[in-house]
Amino acid sequence: MVSNKILIVDDETINIKTLSNLLKDDGQLIFARSGEDAITQARSVIPDLILLDVIMPGMNGHDVCKVLKEDPVTKDIPIIFITALNDTKDEEIGLTLGAIDYIHKPFQPGIVKLRVANHLQLKSQHDTLERLAAELSIEVNQLINSEREISHLATHDALTGLPNRILLNDRFQASVKTAKRTQEKISVMFIDLDGFKEVNDTLGHLFGDELLKSIAEKLVTHVREMDTVARFGGDEFVILLPNIYGTELLEERIADKLLQVIREPFEFEGKATRISASIGIATYPHQGDNINSLLLAADEAMYRVKKAGKNNFSTSETI
Repeated sequence: MVSNKILIVDDETINIKTLSNLLKDDGQLIFARSGEDAITQARSVIPDLILLDVIMPGMNGHDVCKVLKEDPVTKDIPIIFITALNDTKDEEIGLTLGAIDYIHKPFQPGIVKLRVANHLQLKSQHDTLERLAAELSIEVNQLINSEREISHLATHDALTGLPNRILLNDRFQASVKTAKRTQEKISVMFIDLDGFKEVNDTLGHLFGDELLKSIAEKLVTHVREMDTVARFGGDEFVILLPNIYGTELLEERIADKLLQVIREPFEFEGKATRISASIGIATYPHQGDNINSLLLAADEAMYRVKKAGKNNFSTSETI
């Protein structure tokens, strides 16, 4: 068990000796003969309790107490004033400065030992509560972080970090509410990588995973901030494009740009490849009023691109 550290501050040798004999079994005793020395010792050893004489030459006990209580390092150290004064006004001043108790001279051995023991016990309990509070705070933060991680995993793809189908559907529903008020269009873009299975088979699944993460980053970089890029599964991605006005061909311009960046060379651990994509586009409300019907229409448009030679995009036919 770690011994309590008690700092005894008194300029008179007789008082130091008396308290030393009384408290020798109560902890590790440290001594200071002046106010300045007391401050230095307190900051250095961080005692569990300070017995501080009120009347000393130079800095008196009140001055020392004020300095220690203003210092973040020493402000929580309990201080018991030692005094020969029998003055309630003086005690009021000391308690106002932050002392927790008074011991009067001449010393009554039983009272000194009991008061020191009681305050050391209170300090120990205080330290234990602070430690438990800190541990509890860490556990609570870990629990909060775990819940956030679980919540994130429930709505995001584990490999790429992109939104998954659940979050895609939530954002589509929110976009529909806005579109109904503003008469805007919403486009859904279905992207399937061309020849991804061959990449996995020839260059390995680790290479394929890194390729998927790279493409995910490129897709996010080349759409608007309001758009949602989601991983639909395997080598399939879906992009939700809200806030499209009138006959604007924004989705087609975006699709053309995405085809270019997907074709850029990719290299990982000394291996390199190029890959292309086929993209199908469907638009709310013309090709459907829910995410499933739009995905189906976009998927059909994408397959028409596959049959026509891949590496292109196609818009869905109006229902």
